[in-house]
Amino acid sequence: MKTPINALLEASLLRDAAEPFQLGFQDAASPVMEEILFLHNQIMFILIIIITAVLWLIIRGLTGQAYHRYLVEGTTIEIVWTIIPAIILVFIAFPSLKLLYLMDEVVEPGVTVKAIG
Repeated sequence: MKTPINALLEASLLRDAAEPFQLGFQDAASPVMEEILFLHNQIMFILIIIITAVLWLIIRGLTGQAYHRYLVEGTTIEIVWTIIPAIILVFIAFPSLKLLYLMDEVVEPGVTVKAIG
């Protein structure tokens, strides 16, 4: 039987503990983790847009709806489907590099232990 004090202690100690089948991250405990969460959410948003567009094109092609005659062999479409992924990669790379340099912080240690032996 749980007493109110035990329930309160358990609730406060296990407030942010991982749970089985947990979808998502735990709450951020540092500014770097908040940036990691923001980057994750941004990349997931971009991926959902890409997956939705690709699935729409696949379903449209399988249902036999009209295709443009020059869609497969046009120079313009080849330029477009080369440039768009490059732009997407740039939108992913800049926040990722910012986060990488933010994590590369060298902190002076508070205590140094010298072990001789």
